[in-house]
Amino acid sequence: MRENVRELAKQVTGKDPFTDRQEVAAPQARSLADLSSRLVAAEVDEEILAAKLKVLEGMYAKQAVVLPEAVVEKAIADSPQVQKVWESLTEKKTRLADLESRLGPRKE
Repeated sequence: MRENVRELAKQVTGKDPFTDRQEVAAPQARSLADLSSRLVAAEVDEEILAAKLKVLEGMYAKQAVVLPEAVVEKAIADSPQVQKVWESLTEKKTRLADLESRLGPRKE
């Protein structure tokens, strides 16, 4: 029966189903082994990079960052929140000056 299947398969596909299957299985096994070894190498690389990142984060966490005062002041002045506060303060000072001019000088 096996021989009949072999002959019929050869007539239909031109291949021996029993030997061709073994020929296909060997390259698949090699490629699976290759993929497996590449996966292990990638996992090792990931662990190494994670360890390096931890070391670098620790180094930078211990360092104090010193910025020039002018840089800090400019960053504060450029802040939208600070600009809103300055606008509000300027408006209130203007209203105060207007009220003082209408009411006359303050008595202390």
